[in-house]
Amino acid sequence: MLGFSGDPDEMQKLSDFLSLATIFYVDDIIANTTIELRKTYKKLTLIAATALVYGFILISRNTRDFQTIVGLTCINPHDL
Repeated sequence: MLGFSGDPDEMQKLSDFLSLATIFYVDDIIANTTIELRKTYKKLTLIAATALVYGFILISRNTRDFQTIVGLTCINPHDL
């Protein structure tokens, strides 16, 4: 995310947000879940696998890519 250049104020907001965020590293459980989701849904699903493994709700503007994944709840923050 920080590899993109943009408005300095917006980039600072992003950096500030990331400093508060919890980082989840890819472990064997997430990697294996990603592999199984990829076989079934044919899309890159690392984010979905992480949400499923930890029981999280996925928040994304791109709900279309995640809507068919069984057991995953995905919401668009702009719809709230």
